[in-house]
Amino acid sequence: MKGQYTDLADEYYDEGLHPTCKAFRDASYLALGAWREVVRGSRVCEVGSGRSLLAERFGSLARSLVLVDSSRKMLDHSRPFWGRSVLPVCAAAERLPVPSECCDGVVSILGDPYNTIEFWREVHRVVIPGGFAIYTTPAYDWARDFRGAALEAEFKLRNGSSLLVPSLVFPANGQRGMIEAMGFEVVAVRSIHLGDLQRAGYAVDKAHKLSRDSNPSGEVVTGYLGRRRG
Repeated sequence: MKGQYTDLADEYYDEGLHPTCKAFRDASYLALGAWREVVRGSRVCEVGSGRSLLAERFGSLARSLVLVDSSRKMLDHSRPFWGRSVLPVCAAAERLPVPSECCDGVVSILGDPYNTIEFWREVHRVVIPGGFAIYTTPAYDWARDFRGAALEAEFKLRNGSSLLVPSLVFPANGQRGMIEAMGFEVVAVRSIHLGDLQRAGYAVDKAHKLSRDSNPSGEVVTGYLGRRRG
């Protein structure tokens, strides 16, 4: 059955049901941590926030956060962080409801569901010249080896059914090309591997989809840091 992430909202963050999602989130945290000083003091729009990793782990660094998600149910996972400097907005990633050049940067953690030219055009619109874009995605080699040519992720739900949702994961050169075609310079790319998660103390034994048998390279997540050209 095809669906959207809002259909997963009630169980997406259940580590017992979806340990691969937990591993992707932990790996994205490690990638984002390398660029924490980029976020410091900035006005940030986090797109596809769900339970905002930025607000949860780095919220005190940013001057202000706008949390955008197309699913109200997913956005509700960030309710504990809402406040004067953290504003939730329900909207599509390709139609961000904020003025042009109003943000110092955009952060998108596991942004593969909406990894399109339309999204990156919006990122360019809302970020000031010289501002930043931070984006993480499941590793391409893993996605290729595990899913084949499918641009979808399959979730086994609590009720026993399967759900297919969009997951647009491209090779690093293709992803870089998409970002740079929309007016950014990719200034850093960071890969997070299973070994990085283990060294940081994260358990990955239950994330069978990421095991060495199905993921020979061991790469889990790729992070990109871009700067908007003037």
